[in-house]
Amino acid sequence: NARVALRNGTTAIENVDGNSQMVYGIHNAIVIETAEAAVVDIFAVNGKLVQTVSLTVGKNVINMPAGIYVVNKNKVTVK
Repeated sequence: NARVALRNGTTAIENVDGNSQMVYGIHNAIVIETAEAAVVDIFAVNGKLVQTVSLTVGKNVINMPAGIYVVNKNKVTVK
């Protein structure tokens, strides 16, 4: 399950399944805030795997070109 949260004027998807992650897009990047180290896959909306990222605890900023991506089953828009 997930909930929508507002963080610094940006809409974010926050996981509420005990896997505490918040995922949101900013200018040229995806931000993933997590309470646990993890590995996530980032997909384009066409289903193509774009990148696999190893996350550290805290705020992770992944530089990405503008577009729409899917991270942990959540749609993220990068402007």
